[in-house]
Amino acid sequence: MTNPIKSLFMVLVMLASSVFGAWAESMWTPQEMSELEEGELDGVIMLRFKDAVSGDSIPKVTVTLQGLAPKVTDARGIARFPSDELSSIGDSILALSATAPGFLALTDSVMIADGSILSTGKRFLMSKIIDPRDARIILEWDRSPSDLDAHLLGPGFHVSYRDSKAMAGKARLDRDATSGYGPETITITGIIPEAEYTYYVQNYSGGSPMKKVKVSVYINGALNHIVLIPEVKDRMVTIFKIANGAIKYLR
Repeated sequence: MTNPIKSLFMVLVMLASSVFGAWAESMWTPQEMSELEEGELDGVIMLRFKDAVSGDSIPKVTVTLQGLAPKVTDARGIARFPSDELSSIGDSILALSATAPGFLALTDSVMIADGSILSTGKRFLMSKIIDPRDARIILEWDRSPSDLDAHLLGPGFHVSYRDSKAMAGKARLDRDATSGYGPETITITGIIPEAEYTYYVQNYSGGSPMKKVKVSVYINGALNHIVLIPEVKDRMVTIFKIANGAIKYLR
């Protein structure tokens, strides 16, 4: 006869593993990273789009690179641009825009060199539509160091993986990563106009400087700003503060 208590325990273990285990994994597997590079052998530049919280691939994203015809992602969230189209442009920085049903519009840029896009510019994260009173912060980085931690200080709380992962009605850590690339995603649920917030990044694993740090900030129902930091040797770096409803970037 099945022990109902043991069965319930196993279900809880499985649920915890599926939720917290996903937090500990990078959203980008080595196989996916290799695939994006190997596409060029077939004369195709592949750009891939995922949900910044769930990690799901996003189909039907309309992707536009400056000066080129738009492409639409397939079921795996991949948009394909012929290599010869990029080769004809020459070395430059191109504006990128991406839109998809149910998601906030993304505006970014990619660097073209020798007819290719640098590997860090082939993977993109998008945020589902959020309440205009909320904010969402998405942290990405390079393969090394393996573990960067996002921290949010707010009125009476500290949200991070090693502090409170969620404060009801205030903020939550949507996703954590401990094996490079990210993302770590934090959502503020209802910005209090008179309150102060501070967002910073910690090099938790250490061993090497933080490299290719990218912080995308969505606020007031739209992408507000993307912070790019090529390299930083400090163990912690403050990205922005919010005070009296206004955001001030410190990097």
